Amino acid sequence: MKDVRITLAAVWRSARRRPPGYLDAVLENSTQDGDCLVLTSEAYEKVKNAWPEEAKIRGLGDVVKAVLKPFVKASDSLLGTDLQNCPGCDGRVESLNDRFPIP
Repeated sequence: MKDVRITLAAVWRSARRRPPGYLDAVLENSTQDGDCLVLTSEAYEKVKNAWPEEAKIRGLGDVVKAVLKPFVKASDSLLGTDLQNCPGCDGRVESLNDRFPIP
């Protein structure tokens, strides 16, 4: 399987949304390559599953996502669309969260 490369900035952002111990586990199971950490796909899945992301509203993007989620699921079911896996939506959620954070 392919190795997983994660930037240090992404690991730090992810660590803020996960339970204590996540960052230590990532560092123990990875090697550093420039500004990235490299994990085997098995180690990545193990760490990701052991420390799931906490469901927390971080900003306006998360609020919009939570409000629209039932409508998106219904649309996918009724119309056969795949809006739940929209590649651009996560970027828009993060952008709104960055611009309009909720303390």
